[in-house]
Amino acid sequence: MKLLTITYVGIVFLLTTQFSAKANANYKIIADSTKEESWISDNVYKLKEVRQKAIFLTKIKGAKARISILIRSRPSTLNPNYDIQVGYSSKIRFEVYYNFRINKTFVYLHNIQNHIEIADLNGQYISLLKWRKLNKL
Repeated sequence: MKLLTITYVGIVFLLTTQFSAKANANYKIIADSTKEESWISDNVYKLKEVRQKAIFLTKIKGAKARISILIRSRPSTLNPNYDIQVGYSSKIRFEVYYNFRINKTFVYLHNIQNHIEIADLNGQYISLLKWRKLNKL
């Protein structure tokens, strides 16, 4: 029971805590705010797909609605990638719009969109540039 309570408190903390690299940022980071994760979040927010969803979300939910960027996992010895979810965090649930990943070796490049992969409908990761061509974006 104690473990369940601690887990619940931890999840609530992660979902309600907001960190922002910029004072007027139009998104929130749900994770420990480190320099690397802030860099990733800033660059993910600059992606065309994420900006379009942010505009869409503002239109349907109002001015207070924001895109959330959730860093689901950090690199480890078994997985060299950052796994990132982009979506909308409501009071009830986290609504996922996109699942991205980027290898830790490409994090500090200025044009990371060439190295970001996105999950397609089958859950298979493909390059973002290939996904854009398939979806004509």
